[in-house]
Amino acid sequence: MNDDLIHRVSALLGDSISSEERESLLAELSHDPEAMRLLASMELPPAAEYSSLDLPFPILAQLRASAHGTHFRLDDSEGLIPDESDRKKWEIASRISKGRLRRCCSNWLNLTFRLPSLGGCLKVTLHDGGTRADLQVFPNHEPSSIPIYLETWSGDTLIHAHPITSELPPPSVEVDLSRVISIKAESDFAGLGIRLTPTEFDLTDWISLSLHQAQSGNFSEAAAIASQRIAAFPDFAGPLGKLRNSLEGLKGLVRVQDAILMPVPAFRSGVRVPSWSESAYRPFWNGLQACFPELRNVNDPVEQRNELEQIVQESNTELNSLLSSFQDALQGKPAPVNEVQRSADPRIEAGWAAFLGYHHYHQGDYQGAIKFFEQAPPIAEDPFEISAGSFLAAYLLTRDKDESQQERIWKDLYSEFFD
Repeated sequence: MNDDLIHRVSALLGDSISSEERESLLAELSHDPEAMRLLASMELPPAAEYSSLDLPFPILAQLRASAHGTHFRLDDSEGLIPDESDRKKWEIASRISKGRLRRCCSNWLNLTFRLPSLGGCLKVTLHDGGTRADLQVFPNHEPSSIPIYLETWSGDTLIHAHPITSELPPPSVEVDLSRVISIKAESDFAGLGIRLTPTEFDLTDWISLSLHQAQSGNFSEAAAIASQRIAAFPDFAGPLGKLRNSLEGLKGLVRVQDAILMPVPAFRSGVRVPSWSESAYRPFWNGLQACFPELRNVNDPVEQRNELEQIVQESNTELNSLLSSFQDALQGKPAPVNEVQRSADPRIEAGWAAFLGYHHYHQGDYQGAIKFFEQAPPIAEDPFEISAGSFLAAYLLTRDKDESQQERIWKDLYSEFFD
């Protein structure tokens, strides 16, 4: 080991180098067995990492993740870089929860890595049941003539070595989560270590996962986690109805692109798709069902058109007029009125404000939507999600100037967990 490398190894004892320089230096030192033995003898963070996964060689980077079914909790990704979209969502979740939420996601993990002889993307996909996983390695360049392997280990015993090639798509390697996994070139003194551990998610994990699904635009999945998982914890069994309805309502209001909320152009297409129209009015329909029990057996006003028509015929005049306008809108007809119909019944008046507000919202007239939302009389628990609709319309008016406003949407939705 020459004098220059001795000085650079010594630099690891202090804080004089950046994380990028540290990674580059460790990659270089991995080719030098004498340097790596010296590092392993030092009480340095790198030396502690090298033996942390019980592999019989040092590691330059490590992935530790807990698995529940097809869901991940990313516990440690030292030396690996998560997918940009996931990273952005996790940063938002951490800010709005003041660091309480964890890095959770569903189905797969995408991470980039750099090793002395290989760099690229690692994709980990969980099997249903959470005891096995598929791993794929996407090299960012042609592997050299030096053999590179994805290996599974049991203690010091190598169970299997799968060669990594430049084949696209790369072959999927199924691994047992009870094994430690590594990626390493035959000639390198160190590699990448992976440990996936089956576990039971706790309340914080499920909250984190629900938010991540919502941030990914998977609003139904986020609502299902709230209904089936979070509701199983006694402290949150009661107040989740509003969160579930809000998440379902978002399907018709926004879509997600690169972790940014964007409007759903439900009424801008030349072709009216009934399911789009029904989804666009979902917050309004949820509110009507909450206010008028006779509507609660109509889960889908498009598929159950006959049942809805029967209710229209039997309802009072004011509700009849509102439901008739709703039916026309579902069929792509223009709104028959363009002003809130006044009523002694605040449910009817709020219903008109919500109906017209969401109608203008999906035409891209956010200023008009806000105008109608503001005309709604206050009703306990805001069944029509008027506050959310109004805020989303205001956000979409200014999103090009202040994208950070979207964080308030996620914070408001999940506020009961952070307050």
